[in-house]
Amino acid sequence: MGQSTIIYQSDPKISYSPGDWSQFPGPVGQEQITSTYGASFNFRFNVSEVEVYGSLHPSTNSSIVPKSVYDVDATNQFVYTAHWVALSTPVTSFYNSSPLSAGTHTLYVSMLSSNPYYFDSIQIDDPLAVADPVSSASSSATATPTASQITGSTSSVPVAAIVGASLGGLVLLASIIS
Repeated sequence: MGQSTIIYQSDPKISYSPGDWSQFPGPVGQEQITSTYGASFNFRFNVSEVEVYGSLHPSTNSSIVPKSVYDVDATNQFVYTAHWVALSTPVTSFYNSSPLSAGTHTLYVSMLSSNPYYFDSIQIDDPLAVADPVSSASSSATATPTASQITGSTSSVPVAAIVGASLGGLVLLASIIS
C-alpha cells in the first residue's frame, strides 16, 4: 500500500500563469480561481500517480461550467468538462492520471473556457512508499521515505475525511432546509 500526499493550491511548487489566478475562500479552505480562457498551472512531481481536485459551484445558467485540459509530460491529454450543480460540491476529482513510469513528471493544466474554475489541491500517490508497522509503533525505527518527504509537503489531511465531512454537512444542511 502506498502513501498519499496532498499538495494544496498555495504550495510554491505549483506554478500559475501570471495575472490569471486569485485566492478564493472555498468550502474547505482557500482555493485558486480563474475565469480566464488559457489560464494554466503546472506541477513537477516524482511519484507514480497524480490527481487534481477542485470545487464545483452553482450558476444561474447550466451551460456555465468549467472546461479544462490535463496533460502529463505533454504526452496524454485529458479534457474535463464539469457538470452543472445546484449546490456547491467541494473536493471533486477533476483528473486522475493512470500509473506513470518512474522518474520526474510535469502536470500541465489549462483552461478551455472562461467559466469559473476553482482549484483546491493535487494528490500524489507513491506505491513504493510503504508504511512500516514497526516504525509506526517505535519512534526510533527508520521508516521508508514517504511521498511527503520526497516532495517536502507536510499535509496530513486525508481526502476521504474531507469528502465525508463535506457530504455530511450537505446532508445536514438539506435536512434542515427541508
